[in-house]
Amino acid sequence: MNFVHQASSGGNQTATVIALCSMKDFNLAQETCQLAIRDVGGLEVLINLLDTDEVKCKIGSLKILKEISHNPQIRRNIVDLGGLPIMVNILDSPHKSLKCLAAETIANVAKFRRARWAVRHHGGITKLVSTTDIIGSTAAATETRCPAPHHRGNRGPREVSGPPPPAAPIAAGLGQKTGAGSQVALLDCAQNSAEPAQSSLYDARDVEVARCGALALWSCSKSYANKEAIRKAGGIPLLARLLKTSHENMLIPVVGTLQECASEENYRAAIKAERIIENLVKNLNSENEQLQEHCAMAIYQCAEDEETRDLVRMHGGLKPLASLLNNTDNKERLAAVTGAIWKCSISKENVTKFREYKAIETLVGLLTDQPEEVLVNVVGALGECCQEYENRVIVRKCGGIQPLVNLLVGINQALLVNVTKAVGACAVEPESMMIALAILLWFHKNLAFRKPPPSRRLPKGLVHQRTGTQLPRDRKRKRPKWLAGAAEGPMGPAEDSGGGTLGWPIAWLTAPVFRQQQFSSGHLPDRSASRSEFLSGWPIVLAGGALIAMAPGPLFACSPLPTTVTPTR
Repeated sequence: MNFVHQASSGGNQTATVIALCSMKDFNLAQETCQLAIRDVGGLEVLINLLDTDEVKCKIGSLKILKEISHNPQIRRNIVDLGGLPIMVNILDSPHKSLKCLAAETIANVAKFRRARWAVRHHGGITKLVSTTDIIGSTAAATETRCPAPHHRGNRGPREVSGPPPPAAPIAAGLGQKTGAGSQVALLDCAQNSAEPAQSSLYDARDVEVARCGALALWSCSKSYANKEAIRKAGGIPLLARLLKTSHENMLIPVVGTLQECASEENYRAAIKAERIIENLVKNLNSENEQLQEHCAMAIYQCAEDEETRDLVRMHGGLKPLASLLNNTDNKERLAAVTGAIWKCSISKENVTKFREYKAIETLVGLLTDQPEEVLVNVVGALGECCQEYENRVIVRKCGGIQPLVNLLVGINQALLVNVTKAVGACAVEPESMMIALAILLWFHKNLAFRKPPPSRRLPKGLVHQRTGTQLPRDRKRKRPKWLAGAAEGPMGPAEDSGGGTLGWPIAWLTAPVFRQQQFSSGHLPDRSASRSEFLSGWPIVLAGGALIAMAPGPLFACSPLPTTVTPTR
């Protein structure tokens, strides 16, 4: 690094380039090397080289900055040293390799809020959007290489001396390899053109510039203000054009940007207007798992709209979504796919299709041994599907009631809301209701009020309120209200015929049948609700639960309750 500093101070371009090349021989992906460059003042030198007029020095500096900017500390140091405004200015350079490196480095640096603000503040969003305009850049290059013929009037053909000029290299780069080693696929996007083989192919260098620009936009789109800036700069139509290419390295950042922006209503309307859903569905059939994940997540964001759900079905997107459920190794992709299925299941026509594709049976199988991100979406999808009788029967026959009820002991509010809706929908069927209440009452009688032996009792506040086991002071877990006060209903204790307490889990199960709208809006039941409000609408269900509790037989013979039970506080 000292050699680079001396060479750059002396103004020797060749020595500086040689020094930069020698730095590339080190393992720049290793954190030790990255921090060593920073500690000896290398970042200041590399950023100063970006302000020179020597293209080779800029390229060498950006190649190193691109590698070391994966380190979070280096990113912040680059922003502190004012590196982002210089990189944004480089985006105006006519040198395409320089623009690629600058955009890719911006993509690495813009991972935190202050960096994204700096890119927008210095006009970087508009410049990045312009880098994705392949059609504009290719058209300009075509006009430069092949000027329009002059109107000759009555004059004869112009005499040309010397050999004819070579053909315009408009298809340069066709068949070449990119840095990632993948084949560059050029798109024939000519409209009303008689010569598609000559004038309609994207230049491979323009494709690479657009890919790097899309990467930078993807990083910047984490910010709401940047999303608006991208939309106002005309980014949606350009991203829609890029979606038509078959180059996967290009598609991943493009779909990733659309996925981030689709959380805003304005973007969802623009996505419908630009007919992007069709291309998202097409890319679900890709072999690239990352591309499948981002396409499914984009559909999940957009499928809140009924028209979008219909478009997904019309373009054949439900079948690939159902087939992707069978691959459970990639949890991120599974969460995106189940989320898309959940939102698409809001439409009854889509639910019918999912039943044809055996997706409901697969969803029931995903109720166990999955992360919460997947479970929230799986249970949400089942809650929508179980609005129909045929699907409720499928869930019951596949053994889905018990794992659904078991999820009621969690503390994830989004998961609890979806579980109550799903169990409430299933509880409309008497058979499903009996199974669910049996499980809850078993849980209630065997776990909720089992008092620990005297030798294991601890001071107040150190006994687990459900199991009665010892809790260390530093590991006491905050529990949801409906479990912490299992002995109390929302209006106080409710005694059953055996002298025990029916408790809150039964109310938690049965209330969604009649209060689904309140639960689906994200509001949990209020413990302070009045008796008349709470019992309104479901006396038959509560009576059925009481009858089950009074029924003799082996169902509850495993652990009879004493006459009076006082839960340990």
